[in-house]
Amino acid sequence: MPRHAFSVLLLSCLVPMSGCSRQATDDLRAGSASEYDEIINYTPAAERKPDAVTNRGREFFVDWLGKHGHESVIDDETGVGIADNATRLWSFLYDVSGDDAEGYVAEVEFRIVLPDGREIIEFVAGAGSTSDDAIGMTFVNFTLSTFHVVYAGFMDTADQHVSRKQVTVNGKPWTITSAGMMTFGGDDVGDFGGIDEAFFKAISEETLSDKIHWGKLVYGRSSDQILECSVTVDNLISQELSTEMRAAPWPATAKYYLAKQFIVLQPGNH
Repeated sequence: MPRHAFSVLLLSCLVPMSGCSRQATDDLRAGSASEYDEIINYTPAAERKPDAVTNRGREFFVDWLGKHGHESVIDDETGVGIADNATRLWSFLYDVSGDDAEGYVAEVEFRIVLPDGREIIEFVAGAGSTSDDAIGMTFVNFTLSTFHVVYAGFMDTADQHVSRKQVTVNGKPWTITSAGMMTFGGDDVGDFGGIDEAFFKAISEETLSDKIHWGKLVYGRSSDQILECSVTVDNLISQELSTEMRAAPWPATAKYYLAKQFIVLQPGNH
């Protein structure tokens, strides 16, 4: 299956369906070990050739940060960010497909350059009646599923649009920042509270360095069939955690649903 084809396939199934209370629209990402071969040897965002989505992303991030009370927004060759903070934001077009009759699906590669130089790499999909609308939806979905967590974890630790949970990692106090489980489709799906706890417990039992880390859980289900379950830590898939979360008590459905959760793990209490 081509890169990201699973995501687009699920997107085509789920877009027409209504969703749960914490629902975005089309933000999908499911990976395999082979897909991450490219990420291991990635080109840094600041060295990538800008495209139309890069410029659109700059405008989006500058506007978003300005509306969140930041008067000194940085927009230069290092990316978009805020004064006195080294985190930078980037976006690049990955793919657009579709037609006027059936609608369009777009995939955008978002990069978050962290103060220590590492980069969070997120592929986000969106759907729309035009290619422009589909690209615009990727920014909405990125904000709902990922950006608020990144913003609260790395740019404005006082942000209240997220939840923070204290856990123990390597015998020391750590904080997990999350925006909750985002779901697509599955209007008959019940509570995901047990999944949150299982995910936080599983990832906090990993042997982690004292750096800040990030993780993502993606799960797709059709009736009683699990379509996908993947956990990534610092961009790389963890087969062990993926297997563990596959066995978690996921809600049943008679239809389809996709669930995604992005988290940031920080040493100490925040």
